Amino acid sequence: MNIQEIYNAAYKAGACTEKGLKMISRANNVNDLIDLMKSPQGIEFCMKNQFPSLDLLNEYREQLESNNIYPKGTDKTIINPRFVIVFGGSITVQVDDFNVCEIYATNDSKVIVKASDNAYVSIELHHDSIAETTKSGKSNILLINKTLVKK
Repeated sequence: MNIQEIYNAAYKAGACTEKGLKMISRANNVNDLIDLMKSPQGIEFCMKNQFPSLDLLNEYREQLESNNIYPKGTDKTIINPRFVIVFGGSITVQVDDFNVCEIYATNDSKVIVKASDNAYVSIELHHDSIAETTKSGKSNILLINKTLVKK
């Protein structure tokens, strides 16, 4: 899928701001699109609209996973990431020492978080995603549940 096709898919999914669509059209490669996906506006759009599609995510799985963005079906353990987006499936995140981690999950994801020492983890859940958390030491986990129940 090329950038124009991704632009069209984002438009159809409800990318309503001209600014957001302009940013997509200015992307030169997949890494530019991944950076946009990781921006505050990109995260909000992707979580709210369950975008991009699983087919598109799987097409760029290698590049996405190297940026801690995991398509459905991934079952991995990640240690001390700064940032994680999960689009389904199950993932385990371990955070320790003085590390800080932001996790965003959608599409029925299961996120298992183990925080220890002085770690800080924030988890934002969307679209029936769940989190299992364990903490020890002076670690802290903030759970924000924005799960939307489909009618």
